[in-house]
Amino acid sequence: MKVGERIFTNEGKPATIIYIADPREFYPFGLELDEPDENGHKYTRIAANEISTQIEEIAPKNTTLEQKPLKRFVAEVNKRRIGYNVGERFIVSERDHNNYFHVYLMQRPDNGPIGSYITDFFKIITPFEEHAIEPQETAQIDRVKITVTNIRPSNKKPTAAKETGKERKEKSAPDGQMDIFEFMEG
Repeated sequence: MKVGERIFTNEGKPATIIYIADPREFYPFGLELDEPDENGHKYTRIAANEISTQIEEIAPKNTTLEQKPLKRFVAEVNKRRIGYNVGERFIVSERDHNNYFHVYLMQRPDNGPIGSYITDFFKIITPFEEHAIEPQETAQIDRVKITVTNIRPSNKKPTAAKETGKERKEKSAPDGQMDIFEFMEG
């Protein structure tokens, strides 16, 4: 067996081997199941004796999702949400197979979604029509002049000159008594 090989588990579930650990381990095979198990997990580890010995041709796993395009609507925010102001308009798709709806910018409907949500905080106004939004003109800039000025004073505090051992001695112990630093210096 090797990584990438398609197999059946003893329960008859088709899977792909994604890694093989040391064969002496209890569960050396890491699998990606085609369909989630009863607990919703797609990744699992199994022992060598849990791989089915029946030889069947397994169809290659379909890695591309075949989805029909979702209908899109012009919608207005009607509940407060972080990043969205009440009254702003966005393009919102209908809910997908995972029950999420996708939010697009009005100015760039062809770009990817800016967010995907389960909770609904939009009020749908009209169906979205591609030709209803006029493309914005863009200008090309050749050069940009940037002038930098220091508005804030620097936060650095002026540093005092380092004291020598003699200066410290005179300052701290005028009566001739040694402090710990002098003692350590010798």
